[in-house]
Amino acid sequence: MIYSDFKIALRNLFVTLTLTVVCNMQASAAVSLKASEGWLETAWVEWTNMSGAQAYNVYVSPAGQNSWTKLDKELVRNYGSYGRADAVGLKAGNYQLKVVPLSSKGSEMSGDASTTGSLEVRAHNRQGYAHYGRPTSGWTEGVGAYKNDGTLKDNAIVLYITSQTAKSVTVTWQKTSTSGKVSDITYTGIQDILDGYRKCTYSGALSQPLCIRVIGTVKFSDLDDSMSSQGLMVKAEAPVTELPLTIEGIGNDATFYNFGMQVSNCVGTEIRNLGIMLCIDDGIEISRENSHIWVHNMDMFYGAGGSGDKVKGDGAVDTKASTYCTIAGNHYFDCGKCCLIDAKAALESNT
Repeated sequence: MIYSDFKIALRNLFVTLTLTVVCNMQASAAVSLKASEGWLETAWVEWTNMSGAQAYNVYVSPAGQNSWTKLDKELVRNYGSYGRADAVGLKAGNYQLKVVPLSSKGSEMSGDASTTGSLEVRAHNRQGYAHYGRPTSGWTEGVGAYKNDGTLKDNAIVLYITSQTAKSVTVTWQKTSTSGKVSDITYTGIQDILDGYRKCTYSGALSQPLCIRVIGTVKFSDLDDSMSSQGLMVKAEAPVTELPLTIEGIGNDATFYNFGMQVSNCVGTEIRNLGIMLCIDDGIEISRENSHIWVHNMDMFYGAGGSGDKVKGDGAVDTKASTYCTIAGNHYFDCGKCCLIDAKAALESNT
């Protein structure tokens, strides 16, 4: 009888030890979060890549509400030893991010998911002159492709640009000819798309905001075309035309390398959260006849090099004969000239 009791006790001990080992194995297999934080209308999370996981789905929810929305796959990136995801277009508030690994068959390994704590997301400052007198609803609300509450505008077009897709990304939009005929036209590559957006919105056939999201580093050689002396041309029809466009970098490493951009004849256009390095001449040239332009939270580095006072490039941000422009919250790293302003223009500069 004593021997039997001993066997039962020994068996129970074995079961307890086995369950403990299994639980510890499951805990160690779960996604290990490295860091997470809320920022201006965004929140991000980084994690250590888990053995056996082929990819990850990442979800965002208002904190404590368990109402999860899956992020676009382009917002979830693999950096080798770790992954990162950025949730963008968030209203001010508190959020959580959930990282769910995927098996080799593409199914979610829900038991190995990890969730951040509550992350505080703050609103961008929209008190600058770029926002003065702007519509408060509709597809031209505020400045760019986002509403004044920080979320994407209704029916906004979102395109993701990487070094691999800058030449090949394709859209098909409608354009109205001078005779009134509406036809579908396909545009390929980031510069061709920017030019097509100008044509289709001006013709009246396209009434949707456009958000171009840049992932990683895009070099000058990655572009399909260059229509300005700075690199990319962002242009509306003269004299000034609504162009509710946002060009934004995703995360902390989105960069235009060896080129910048020129903005001409635009109303209601936004450029944000990008690095511009070794630009040809200007990093961003807000050329003539613009209104309500918002350039903010940019990292501007030195230019490609010229002579004299342009040895580190010309103006990191140049503004010429344009009105109601806000240049705010930018960082300048060893630039030859930071922010050049045409004295004839009536604008606000908050650098």
